[in-house]
Amino acid sequence: MLPSVLRWNLSANAERQKRVGEAFGKPDTAAGDLVEALVKSLGLPGRLSEVGVGRDRFREVAEKSMHDRAVLNNPRPIAGPDQVMEILELAA
Repeated sequence: MLPSVLRWNLSANAERQKRVGEAFGKPDTAAGDLVEALVKSLGLPGRLSEVGVGRDRFREVAEKSMHDRAVLNNPRPIAGPDQVMEILELAA
């Protein structure tokens, strides 16, 4: 999920994400791409489909996510489940 969240939030926190690239020694590479490569190199699942979460569950997940503290503190404001759905689609 994190690579997708980073990509979705890029417009709201590009400077902070650039620091992630600097920490990886790759300041010109997107944070989402770097984290995705790290996840893959560790042999961890990188897509929701890889852990059995299909698009048929996205609406339910999006609605339940609205009660999560992370949604309230997200760098890019999340006004409703439709925006969470956008992130879930990126992680499909």
